[in-house]
Amino acid sequence: MLGTADTWPDSGEIDIMEHVGMYPATVSSTIHTRSTAGTSGNGAELNLPDACTAFHNYQATWTADRIVFAVDGKAFHTYVNPGTGTANWPFNKPQYMLLNLAVGGEMAGWVDPAVLPRTFEVDYVRVYQKR
Repeated sequence: MLGTADTWPDSGEIDIMEHVGMYPATVSSTIHTRSTAGTSGNGAELNLPDACTAFHNYQATWTADRIVFAVDGKAFHTYVNPGTGTANWPFNKPQYMLLNLAVGGEMAGWVDPAVLPRTFEVDYVRVYQKR
């Protein structure tokens, strides 16, 4: 998710799930803000042996004081709002929801063209808002 105001990383980024193909059994969730030095982020990895062969539910529960990341209902990373301003918590504003299949780049490195094309399957996306 990317912030709708300002520029990156001042607007924040919430990576609910990232998966780099060269690490097929690892998924991660990461927060990016001005205080996390942008690209470094504040995140955690989870070993998920069947990440490439089974559907999983990736969740982010976002409240005013924290964002909790989970896979299949099991939390594995929490980012807490330290209450020190927007450099640490720009998440009081809307974010765009993105579903992105990135090939190569800084995280994944060089791509062998022989592995292409690939399939990107998403069963569903749900967003709930507490009232």
